Amino acid sequence: MIATQAVVQQYLRAADWSGSSRGWECKWNTTGLLGREDPLPYAANARFSLPIPADARVFAGHYHHHGPTICVLPGGGSSGLQQNPSLEVWSDILMALADEFSNLRVYITGLSRDMAGQIHTKGLSSQDSDLLARRLPFVTNCFDIGLWNQVALIAECDILLAPHTGFAFIGQFVGTPWLAISRCPWPEYLFNGIPFYSVIPDCDSYPAQWRMDCECNQRIAHCEKTVCMEDDRVRARIPDLINGARFLLEPNVTYEQAIRVHVENLRRQKRNLDQFAFFMD
Repeated sequence: MIATQAVVQQYLRAADWSGSSRGWECKWNTTGLLGREDPLPYAANARFSLPIPADARVFAGHYHHHGPTICVLPGGGSSGLQQNPSLEVWSDILMALADEFSNLRVYITGLSRDMAGQIHTKGLSSQDSDLLARRLPFVTNCFDIGLWNQVALIAECDILLAPHTGFAFIGQFVGTPWLAISRCPWPEYLFNGIPFYSVIPDCDSYPAQWRMDCECNQRIAHCEKTVCMEDDRVRARIPDLINGARFLLEPNVTYEQAIRVHVENLRRQKRNLDQFAFFMD
């Protein structure tokens, strides 16, 4: 999320909000300076498209492929293997996708070390990505290609496949559907009019964000593998992940359809829909 915020703020030239009186105190150079008593401009369900520099688009164009393309973000910067699929599980996921979708290309992207505004990818390394590329000929290692090139590559692909991590939200700003490997503690919730599919875990803790005493949050606190990301639990979700990829690759799939499918999946699992109120409009 830190990298996503850095990209978006760079475009909007907006400072962090620093408190409120009647409204919000912030700087917003797109419309002028908002004073202390001015409310923050707001429009319900506003949608935002992030422009990508031309040179980054040229870079990503080198990865254009006449067939389905998936960009994989294997993990985030604030969690390691305890909240992300293991190398072995990623291998199983990618092989299952290749068996289902002919002429598939997969690009694995991440960051090997911390840089300004970015935290390195935890859970899967560039060396791991190299190993997957050697093992699976349809996979390309795209670690350490630069932030805007990463964003452009995500925009170039048909699907972004990633666990719930902050940088995965960037796909919503460049028009790329997100196939989310959902996990504790948070559900997916961003509204930007782009289709998505959450591969919901079979985990009693999910979502765990408001229940600090649940098992997954206790495991996170002790830096242990969460229940929903145990290897066998993730492997059991591969058929649903394939269903999600098939859904997102359908021509003309819409965000509204994605919402309906998501709510149906939540109901099928008998989830407490009060915890997903942002989808109940």
